[in-house]
Amino acid sequence: MPQLLSRRDDAGWLTPAMADILVQGATPLLPEDALREQIDSIQQSLSDLDTPIRIVDIRPSPSHVLYIAKPEMSRRGRKPVAPADIRRNLGKLSQDHEDWTLGFMAQVQDDPDTVGILLRVPQHQPIRLRQVLLSNTFQHHPSTLAVAMGVTLEQQVIVRDLNKLGHLLGVGSQNGTKHLVNGMLLSLIMLNTPGELRVALLGSSSKAFSPIINTPHALGKLLETPENGQRLLDGMVKEVQRRHQWLAETQLRSIDEYNNVLTNRGETRLPRILLVLSSLSDPDWQSALDELAPALYDILINGPRVGIYLMILAEQTADIPDLLNNVIENRVIMRSAASQDLIDQARHLHASALRFIDAFVVTREQSTSVVPVELCVSTEHDLQNLISYWRQLATQRSQEVRARERTGLTDLLPELEGSGLGTAETPQRATGPLPTRTRAGVLARATQVLSSGENDEKLIAQSMTLAAYLGWLGIGPLRDIFGLSAGEARAVIAALQSMQVIEEGDGPVYRFIRLADNPLNQGD
Repeated sequence: MPQLLSRRDDAGWLTPAMADILVQGATPLLPEDALREQIDSIQQSLSDLDTPIRIVDIRPSPSHVLYIAKPEMSRRGRKPVAPADIRRNLGKLSQDHEDWTLGFMAQVQDDPDTVGILLRVPQHQPIRLRQVLLSNTFQHHPSTLAVAMGVTLEQQVIVRDLNKLGHLLGVGSQNGTKHLVNGMLLSLIMLNTPGELRVALLGSSSKAFSPIINTPHALGKLLETPENGQRLLDGMVKEVQRRHQWLAETQLRSIDEYNNVLTNRGETRLPRILLVLSSLSDPDWQSALDELAPALYDILINGPRVGIYLMILAEQTADIPDLLNNVIENRVIMRSAASQDLIDQARHLHASALRFIDAFVVTREQSTSVVPVELCVSTEHDLQNLISYWRQLATQRSQEVRARERTGLTDLLPELEGSGLGTAETPQRATGPLPTRTRAGVLARATQVLSSGENDEKLIAQSMTLAAYLGWLGIGPLRDIFGLSAGEARAVIAALQSMQVIEEGDGPVYRFIRLADNPLNQGD
């Protein structure tokens, strides 16, 4: 189940406690006397209009109150009043209470003989992510990859497992989908270590999630252009193929089974990878869809089994090619982007209740399920707390590496090798031995600047190990730990960039982006 307290993974990363990240804030539930006053007013007003009801249950939440009521006999009839008559008179009730926002449900899901009256007053506030994560539904979920999709009008928390969800399509305005993705990313990164989950951000609107780049979970930098996005997607396709090959050679069925084998062998588990593409509606990305679609389709079809998932955001469904749209079974459609046909598929949803929801969670399996939900919100302070925690932890791990340098490389490198984050020698995967030499062309470029001794290849492997352990690499650590000159350090960085072990660029530090555990698994 999701661990809301700290948890240490096999590589030594420690997740934060939820209480240290998410701001508690005040729970804006209405006091009991205010609720009683509302109940009396609703029952009396509807009785005066000859549509009497009896409120049998009340479900207060931070964002609104759901009153569950049973229709009673009218003065002139022999049957309980019809839901349509109650709904019509709610409009008159709202005229007497200008600060009330009212909505109607023709049937409450768990009791077909009742109707629902939704009521919101100015004191109500949006539901916070913290409140959702503390719900029994979320806490009792068996997976650390659980994500909260929203809360229904009946105040049931909708939770999905990223591993089973596979992929997700979010449709709507950038502001709407931003709330959805921010909440999902915040909870996933809070509950999973960098050794368990990596996140890549690509698309013209990826700046909306740019703070995530400052966590060690980030896979490279923001990729805003289709050209850079294409390179990442092509690399993901190769990673999917590698992982499928490992499963085939070990005769295992899933990434979970493979990771269990690695754990039993004392090796590091493969991280899951989430790719967030935002927004596919951008004209530049739309014009590149013919080139992007094959890689996206490959990942959609083959990625989930090996722990690689796609979250695609678009402003309207029409911007998604049929090739992709037809294979994405799970989607969240913002209310502003929902068609009338989709709204009509939501059972017992009256138009007045639309103001109480933000989106529709749609699942297309054997039949289509459409669930109206209210999205939970996270604050900027929550996000900054999370980023600060992971940056401090990454810095601490980096300082520990530098401290061990005083005891010499003999003590340092075996520990890095044992972490499984990178090794000076070829890791013995469950598939058996793999090629053991760095590509000759890459090594040749490095040796033009490095001394021509027999330790050049070992230095490249050790530097790769260091980059994997730190999550980044720069001239400073290479000089401090290996005693290289500035020119030699730049040559090592160029070699690792050529091998796509660290990101390209001219900055002072370069993020580790290599996905394969085996750094020497490619021949020329």
